[in-house]
Amino acid sequence: AEKVEELRVKDELIDKWKRGSAEMKALGDMREKSQNEQITFLTKEIEALRANMKKSDVKVEERVTGKEEEISALEDAVQEKEVVLMGKEAEIASLNGEIHKHRRDIVMLEEELRGKEDEVKRRF
Repeated sequence: AEKVEELRVKDELIDKWKRGSAEMKALGDMREKSQNEQITFLTKEIEALRANMKKSDVKVEERVTGKEEEISALEDAVQEKEVVLMGKEAEIASLNGEIHKHRRDIVMLEEELRGKEDEVKRRF
């Protein structure tokens, strides 16, 4: 009964990890998409500002520079997110290794349990 309970607890932990991993990935994807959309929007805005620059004065160039700085900051944020994502991927790989080990343990425990059940059946 202890072994069965231990198996059930391990299965619950694996399920919780899988759900958390999926949620974490979805959040990362949403953040990255939003930042990429912002970069695209700001890049288009810069292109439009440059097209009108001949008609404008120095203030337009200052706005372009400001937008370029925003893009640079967003690109830096994307790079930071990628580093975090790589760390999470490494963590997931490690957890996958643990899950694989626990699954092997579960199989061995199930085999051991079957052996004990057979032994009990033979005695009675």
